[in-house]
Amino acid sequence: MYEVKKLKDNTYEINLDGIRTISFKLEEDMIKEIEIACKKLGYKNKSELIKDAIKEYLNYLSNH
Repeated sequence: MYEVKKLKDNTYEINLDGIRTISFKLEEDMIKEIEIACKKLGYKNKSELIKDAIKEYLNYLSNH
């Protein structure tokens, strides 16, 4: 089951049984770098790479 919540005119939040979807904007150059990293590291999509990068960064912050 999921819940959709409208945040702004063109922004929605989707709660999928404890998993939440967020959206944000990135510069085109950064998106291209992420796509290259996905291919190099074998990620299926950008979302998985970004999720792992955030987890790693939060882990780094908690250890410093």
